[in-house]
Amino acid sequence: MIRKRNQPTVSGGSKRAPGSHTLRSLAVVMSVLVAAIALSACGSSGSSSSSSSGSTSASGGGSSEGGKSFSIAYFNPLASNPYIGAFTEGVEKAAEEHGANLTVTDANGDPGQQASQIQTSTGTGNYDGFVIIPITPAAVPAITKAHDQGILTVCAINICGNNPVATTNESPDVITSQLYINIPKQEEMLVEATSKACEGLNPCNVVYIPGNPLDSRTSTRTKLLSEGLAKNPSIKLLSDEQSGESNVAKAQDAASNLLATYPEMNVMVCDSDQCAIGAETALKKAGKLGKIQLIGASGSEEGVEAVKSGAWFADAFPEPINQYGEEITTTLIEALEEKKVPAAIEAKSEPPILYKDNVSEFESSWSAR
Repeated sequence: MIRKRNQPTVSGGSKRAPGSHTLRSLAVVMSVLVAAIALSACGSSGSSSSSSSGSTSASGGGSSEGGKSFSIAYFNPLASNPYIGAFTEGVEKAAEEHGANLTVTDANGDPGQQASQIQTSTGTGNYDGFVIIPITPAAVPAITKAHDQGILTVCAINICGNNPVATTNESPDVITSQLYINIPKQEEMLVEATSKACEGLNPCNVVYIPGNPLDSRTSTRTKLLSEGLAKNPSIKLLSDEQSGESNVAKAQDAASNLLATYPEMNVMVCDSDQCAIGAETALKKAGKLGKIQLIGASGSEEGVEAVKSGAWFADAFPEPINQYGEEITTTLIEALEEKKVPAAIEAKSEPPILYKDNVSEFESSWSAR
């Protein structure tokens, strides 16, 4: 069953006509990966939960404006990732509040499986809209076909396009709205926190533990951080190549190896709080916690407590990730109601960096374990 509908007006664009574009209109590709974090799944308290590779369905408690209850599919890239788990809770909350029927799938980090799930869901004719955290370009043709079938799609966290640092919706003719993370801005926050940790030291010896090497954002983040630190003549970046894969256990191993290789280090910077939790354990075992400043990122419950206690010097770009899921899902529902919606939404972090003197201003929404 193919269901056509009037397409919403997107801020900064024009009315969309389903079926009016070809694959050429989405020639840009997504070279963005979700960091595969090998952690146990974060519990979900919303209206549905995802299975290991299939999907589950749940109905919201009412209906949207106009009395219609929309059917939405949410394509979870990796349910075992606690960061993504918090996003999922936000999706479920918005669906329930707006009375939407929600189906959740889990691709288990497999881009082929995600593309297949999108294609299968499109073929059923049962859905009005899709919420997608894209994994790789494998999802592009499937998203295009969904658009041609009159299904509205919103993307979040990773860009639906060829530029991982894009701050616009590169395909507004196909993607209804894009909630994006401003990577350059986040790396500026890490540079600022590192520079502050290095005050009074010359040289200040720094190591950086990057995220998953399979995530195309990782090389971009590493490059931006390295370039930013290079502007401070007192900072010497000793290493930025040993990955912790945004995973607690692997980050602990990476941190232990770096401590043995660079005993002169003054500051250890991590790409995520999962990484910083593992690094903290390594520093404790080496008797270096407090002597070497530790910086995390993303603002997990564990990170907030570590900054409060003084175990971590800072936690950069704390993210209310559940709010991201709620916001983009609400945006989709408003688009289905043919309301005007923004083509691009920047994911906000306030305050931008957590230090001991301001950490109480932020309430975390997710656990990194």
